[in-house]
Amino acid sequence: MVLNSRGVTLIELLLVVALLGIILLTAYPFFDPFISKYTLAKDAKQMAWTLRSARQKAITTGEPQYVEFKPHANKYEYNGEEIPLSEGIHYVGSTTFPKKSNGMIMCSFASNGVPSSAGTVTLRDKYNNQLYIIVNPVGGRVRISTEPPKT
Repeated sequence: MVLNSRGVTLIELLLVVALLGIILLTAYPFFDPFISKYTLAKDAKQMAWTLRSARQKAITTGEPQYVEFKPHANKYEYNGEEIPLSEGIHYVGSTTFPKKSNGMIMCSFASNGVPSSAGTVTLRDKYNNQLYIIVNPVGGRVRISTEPPKT
């Protein structure tokens, strides 16, 4: 009796999948710092984009726009939408934007796009990597930096 083997058996396929799973499980701790740093950069870019959008909307509509930071809840809010930070990403402190009398921490843009005050939001991941989202006081320019702003 001659066997004609043109493929793989289910057992061989399951062994290969199990072996790949074991390799990925052992490699995950090595890749976790890179994934965390990527997530930090993604959240910082999202926050900067939100601040830029608020500034642009203030200019185009002629109405002031507000971004509220909620460090205690690890999120921020713009235009009625709450945007949570990713798991493992946290605010450092509460931000340098001034607190309003009602306790809210906000970055507001006037109709000409100028912020009511300058400020910095610092985000940190679980490996202590930090990024700074900085709003310039004069023109409202929003940038991301690995270095804290010079005062």
